[in-house]
Amino acid sequence: MKNKHSFLSVAVLLTLAALPTAVNASWVWLNPKPQGNTLRAVWFFDSNHGLTVGDAGTILRTANGGVDWIAQYLAGTQLNAVHFADAQTGYACGERGVVAKTTDGGVNWTLGAVPASVALNAVQFPEGDQTGFICGDSGIVARTEDGGLNWTTQSLGSDVRLLAMHFRDDLAGYVAGSMGRVFRTTDGGGTWLPESVNSSVNIYALAFPMNADTGFAASDMSKVFQTEDGGATWNSHSLPGPDMVSLRALSFPAGPDTGFACGDLSSVFRTVDAGRTWQSVYGIPEGRNLNAFRFPAGTQSGYAVGNDGTILRGDNGGMSWIQLDRGFSGPVLDMVFPLDTLTGYVATPTAVMYTVDGGISWMQQILPSPAAALSFPLDNNTGYAVGASGAIFKTTNGGLDWVSESCPGITDDYVAVSSPRNPDIVYAGAMGGAVVKTLDGGANWTAVTTPDSVCIPYCIFFKTPDLGFVGGSTSNIYRTTDGGTTWQAVPTLGQGYRSFNFPSGGDTGFACGNDGALVKTTDGGLSWTALLPATTANLSRVLFPVDDQIGYVVGDQGTVLKTNDGGTNWSSLTPPVALVNFVALAFPAGDRIGFLAGDAGSILATHDGGVTSLLLGSVPKVRPTTYLTVSPNPARRYVTARYSLSGSGGVRLRLYDRVGRQEPSLPLIPRTPMTSGECRLDVSRLPAGVYFLEAASSQATSVARLVVTR
Repeated sequence: MKNKHSFLSVAVLLTLAALPTAVNASWVWLNPKPQGNTLRAVWFFDSNHGLTVGDAGTILRTANGGVDWIAQYLAGTQLNAVHFADAQTGYACGERGVVAKTTDGGVNWTLGAVPASVALNAVQFPEGDQTGFICGDSGIVARTEDGGLNWTTQSLGSDVRLLAMHFRDDLAGYVAGSMGRVFRTTDGGGTWLPESVNSSVNIYALAFPMNADTGFAASDMSKVFQTEDGGATWNSHSLPGPDMVSLRALSFPAGPDTGFACGDLSSVFRTVDAGRTWQSVYGIPEGRNLNAFRFPAGTQSGYAVGNDGTILRGDNGGMSWIQLDRGFSGPVLDMVFPLDTLTGYVATPTAVMYTVDGGISWMQQILPSPAAALSFPLDNNTGYAVGASGAIFKTTNGGLDWVSESCPGITDDYVAVSSPRNPDIVYAGAMGGAVVKTLDGGANWTAVTTPDSVCIPYCIFFKTPDLGFVGGSTSNIYRTTDGGTTWQAVPTLGQGYRSFNFPSGGDTGFACGNDGALVKTTDGGLSWTALLPATTANLSRVLFPVDDQIGYVVGDQGTVLKTNDGGTNWSSLTPPVALVNFVALAFPAGDRIGFLAGDAGSILATHDGGVTSLLLGSVPKVRPTTYLTVSPNPARRYVTARYSLSGSGGVRLRLYDRVGRQEPSLPLIPRTPMTSGECRLDVSRLPAGVYFLEAASSQATSVARLVVTR
């Protein structure tokens, strides 16, 4: 059945430069540059002018071949495809049936939708700006004959995801997608002939460079299929390489002989004999996936985009590829801005990164072993880093040099460090439950009484040299008034506490933890009252920068909450991110200028307290139905991982330790065939500690913390 639906006329405010000096901006990207959301489609008009779209409504435009980019964020929805009918008129489509149109080359956009709240995955206007086609999930195909004012829709089967489209003109075209299914039309979508490549792979891209009968389909398992009879039969070609990859884009920029395919592991392949043979021209082991590319007509350059903000440019006819996005990668484990908004430090699994210009640029400091937590008690010079295998490091010159220290008898990984604003007095917590301290600036370290033998101290906070708190894997908060000699267990309604904050040094304090746990004390920690932040996400950091009224809490899946009344009410802020697990937060000089950090090296900044929305349009932001849980947690022998991720081609599970190293002692976890389900894992051979289980599909990644006890 066909339905008509009109475009929604929505006024949008648009151009926003992604610079930390933009005074009217809210959250802007500092790392990576130009931003870190996954990019899913790209379009270049010539070798200099182009744009790319992706998650969180990201639209990036460049006028100098990708050297500089202007960022916009459209309605907070994932954009999967973009197509321009000419230099001015273009269309983008994405999740929940969203379609956006521009008539000025991408500067301004009008937001609309087709009458189907499903993911739209491909769009094309083959012969002008009036007649166009869109396809998506649930077999949806939509057609417009008036430049997108009205759309008619039909379904080719609710069980098929249509991921790719190619029309040679307004009548002859193909759509393809899951389970190797292909459909052909010769009457502009009035009727469709079902075909198949005779394989259960997903087809992500189509190209018919010669005529309507001779074409190619890119798929999973490093396969490109070729037809010469209009899709009646298909021959498969396996592309070279040590790893099977999903190929997500095809391009034949200069005729039927020379073509390119790109996909997982930043892989790019080239053919010069019309697809009969292929050679690898670019690839990175464990590299980020490439999702699309574009070779502008009449040029020798191509552009590819992919996960976590990846942007590549291919020169010399696509034979030489360079990376245009810049910055450091890997998860952020901790972040501190000790004194001001210019100098900051970030702990990653491989190094400590630091900035002296407010995050515009970052430099690397190499430690003898990875650091998981940082503390700079008073200034930008004297600081401590703690991490793997009982390692403690101290710097007195802002990180230019780090001196190794240790506490005798402690070989567990440290996960937390705190100082009561005194560089000589520092406390640290280790995986086995031990708490250690120094009273002489690190010359000597001693173990204090363990608060609880079954509590892993995820977070430590000392207000004074004697008054301190430990939170961790139990529901108790542990309080000491004698520097750790004795501890009082204070029961709470939350669990898995990961952060404390006592603003202004008073008796009012806050703590946050797993499953939306957020509690408040007004008596110096003798008792704690549960707050209601309206989230079930794991919360990693709570901070009240100035007083006990204006505060922030951040956590998994992009959660950023703010209160103006001491935690009674919380509002959700909208940084331009998708599925980032935030682990660190800093407001070093008041409640206006702040920094966020999390997965994949993501670092963002705000200059207005995070309140100005960057989202353009009126589509409500809906949290993706992506999750990964593990139970029991903590575990000793077996855990069950339950997951649901968008995308196709199954899910790959990997396990990492606390500092980001892939865990070799766990047997290889095979790729699961479905993107939702459960898997039982044997963790009996793992040492006790904190681990991170990662589930990754073709479109999404989710991470869950796992605690193994012995």
